[in-house]
Amino acid sequence: MGKTKAAHAELTDEQRAQIEYDEAVAAAALRGAKAPGEATVHYVLYEDGSAGRITTSGLGLGELAKPGREVTQAEYETAVAELHAVRGEHLDELQAADEARLRRHYEALIGVGVAADVAGEMSGYTPAGV
Repeated sequence: MGKTKAAHAELTDEQRAQIEYDEAVAAAALRGAKAPGEATVHYVLYEDGSAGRITTSGLGLGELAKPGREVTQAEYETAVAELHAVRGEHLDELQAADEARLRRHYEALIGVGVAADVAGEMSGYTPAGV
């Protein structure tokens, strides 16, 4: 048995674990990755269309809670911007539909002879220019 193997055989499990950890840290440093215990941000796009930013301390992302894939920060930011745009468009549609509903109620009240100011109070609609 060589000297290195003999010396390794005499190590405790704790010492072996420390050596393996140190080797992993050194390998990560050589790859430009962060060492275990240092915070790393991972960007994820999920199959359901959502996005996530996950901070870990270790050598990897690990298993995702739902199907998805890790992406670059740029891909993540593009996807999030698209999600915000879609949400904004949807909000605009909801607000327009709400405004139309209030206007219909207002016009129905006017149609049955309710005064404009009272119809506005009852319906929650304020006609343009008033």
